[in-house]
Amino acid sequence: MSFRYLSWARQRLSGSRPAFAPRNSRHCGAHRPLPNCQWVALAVEELETREVPASVSLGLTGFNGDVIYGSGEASVPAGTTTTMDGGSVLGGAGANLPILGDSGLGPGPLPDANGLPASLTFTSAANPLVSFTLQPYTAANDLQLADPTTYPTAAATATATLTSPTAGIATLHILAASANGPTINTIVLNFSDGSMTTLSNQTVPDWTDNTGEVAITNLARITQSGNASDTLGTLTEIDIPLSAGDQAKTLDSVTFTNDTLGSSTTNIFAISADLAPTVTSPPPGPAPAPAVAAVDVAFTLAGQQVTEIVSANGVLTEYNPSGSFQLATDILSAGVAFGPQGKVLVVVDSTGTLTQYDAGGAHALAGGVRGASVAITPDGAEVLLVTMQTGAFFQYDASGAHELATGVLSTSLTFGPQGEVLAVVDSTGTLTQYDAGGAHVLAGGVSSVGVAFGPQGEVLEVIDVTGQLTQYDPSGTHVLAASVDNVAVAFGPSGESLAVVDSSGTLTLYDAFGAHLIATGVRSANLSFVPKGPVLLVVTQTGSCIQYDDSGTYVLTEGLA
Repeated sequence: MSFRYLSWARQRLSGSRPAFAPRNSRHCGAHRPLPNCQWVALAVEELETREVPASVSLGLTGFNGDVIYGSGEASVPAGTTTTMDGGSVLGGAGANLPILGDSGLGPGPLPDANGLPASLTFTSAANPLVSFTLQPYTAANDLQLADPTTYPTAAATATATLTSPTAGIATLHILAASANGPTINTIVLNFSDGSMTTLSNQTVPDWTDNTGEVAITNLARITQSGNASDTLGTLTEIDIPLSAGDQAKTLDSVTFTNDTLGSSTTNIFAISADLAPTVTSPPPGPAPAPAVAAVDVAFTLAGQQVTEIVSANGVLTEYNPSGSFQLATDILSAGVAFGPQGKVLVVVDSTGTLTQYDAGGAHALAGGVRGASVAITPDGAEVLLVTMQTGAFFQYDASGAHELATGVLSTSLTFGPQGEVLAVVDSTGTLTQYDAGGAHVLAGGVSSVGVAFGPQGEVLEVIDVTGQLTQYDPSGTHVLAASVDNVAVAFGPSGESLAVVDSSGTLTLYDAFGAHLIATGVRSANLSFVPKGPVLLVVTQTGSCIQYDDSGTYVLTEGLA
């Protein structure tokens, strides 16, 4: 699947950008603190399989042709009403005009060719989370877009109407193929409120092309005389991510136009959809001092989640697979990570004392501390990030204590093939990166930063003082959005994911499958990937802490109603 949210954001947003690009290195994995909150760190030891809800097949009407020769049908001309790539009607002089065949096709052998499934439903080869359901092979099963003077049952523009109008669609998956060359098409999404979204220049590959996002291939192509073609057929998955605004609407129908025409045809066989998560808004009410002061999440080596939450009144509560446990009171901040020796918990109490709890017991490490977080390197070494009450920011590691900055606004820590990469924004808005090569001042006018490593190397997410979100990666500099309050970045099996909170408090998740509106009334969000899928920890504007994961939505702490 291609990474589509980025191009969507680039088309809509533009602006100035800091003059730098990150150093390129290659690794997959991330450990990052939440932007704009120096106490909140995200410790991710494993980025493994992401679970995304499977697509749903949409019931459609509007099919205008039968181009599938089904088992039990007496002959190709008798079992079809038109062709994929030539002739006028199948009852006429249609020799050597191939069409698709189903799994019971006969009478002769078709070497290396498959028929379309007798069940009508199959899983897309391009995405195992997408399935398509075809129309019966004995009825109209193709929405064909073509010159009607050549294909009498077709039209240059035609509409597929949903039998059940559907709200909350995040991404449409269209099963399609062209013939006589690829076609350029216009797709219009028609919503129940009367609004429309037009998508131009949508390419549908030729049915002999198996190099794109192939949904199913090696299909038998049969001439009207019943002979097999030497070239096998392919149907392609076309993905259409919907904007956050369109996800909130109800889709009634989809109109397609073949802008190429000539002898070409565009053929639409099925549409499936990914549904956006239900939008959760916190109860209305004032938002004074937040009920949640700090949140940290980590995962054991076995992939079990452990969350530490410090409330505004200083109560530290741990949530783990066994339940919830109040650990301490009078706490300012807490950070947790897991290494070869087990859990490491660092706690700063109201007196400014930093204490570490690990397999060896409790260890008072320092006084005069305001906040701390902990991470574990890939080789099992501990790294402590500590902010003193004086504003000084220190890193403690195996080589000693290192004072890096004063008055820190945002930090983000990850590990790449060359070792640690730490991005720090100080009180002057200066962004500095610390890595194996030393300290590098990257930009000014920055309010927060996130850093992670993906398959192509380092990725920096930078929010400047105007609220503009810019991504720096090995491919260049990309302005993604304006009016952003904070962002979290992580990598899963499908690539990069961004959790973006804008100035209105709307949380949107962008990933390879599109833009997903998650919640409103949000103050901050943390994102990670675990064996069972993505985990979003959200702090609302009223101070509640809510977790979104593959199994549902959970309120961990209630805010101020």
